[in-house]
Amino acid sequence: MRLIDLTGQRFGRLVVKKRDPNGNGKGKWVCLCDCGNEKSILATSLRRGLTASCGCIWREKINQPWKHGLTGTRIYHIYTNMISRCHRVAESTNSYSRYRGRGIKVCDEWLEDIKNFHSWAMANGYDESLTIDRRNNDGDYEPSNCRWIPMSEQSKNMARNRVITFEDKTMIMSDWARDIGLKVGTLHVRLKKGWSIEEALTFPLLNPSQSGAGRANAIY
Repeated sequence: MRLIDLTGQRFGRLVVKKRDPNGNGKGKWVCLCDCGNEKSILATSLRRGLTASCGCIWREKINQPWKHGLTGTRIYHIYTNMISRCHRVAESTNSYSRYRGRGIKVCDEWLEDIKNFHSWAMANGYDESLTIDRRNNDGDYEPSNCRWIPMSEQSKNMARNRVITFEDKTMIMSDWARDIGLKVGTLHVRLKKGWSIEEALTFPLLNPSQSGAGRANAIY
């Protein structure tokens, strides 16, 4: 694949200076932020708009609690965690492949001001027993794609979002199920019953009339 030279291009507050020679072949570029900090950033994060500063934008918005009066509230923690896993989490963490690595973002309206997020939450059924959920797991955190649901329902969603690596490929459980033609519930049951990842992903579905070899007549 031909390298796209990003030298001199601007992405938000970042101006690309040079390719990072220590990027381990991951296509990283050394960028100079308007605030004066330098940071090595993946080309994909720059081009997809996932990173627009060295982190100073996020710090400016979060570290000014006197402007919104929400510091310490549950809404505040939900908001900061949402931004962190989509825009700040490191590549080495498990959350990276589930959010930032998949291009999941927080919409500009909510990034701009926590009060916009708070107003949406209050107008859309928020209470202390509920947790935020995206209707479309491939979509962003934005008003049209988010809702408040009970923790019990969120736990089911978290199972579907379990990260699985097989044969050097990493995806969440629901994406694996789609790719191999299984129901996500079937894949979840197989793994819960102690099947290996290889068995869970490759063992064929059995009909009631089938018996004998394999997973002891498992009909999952």
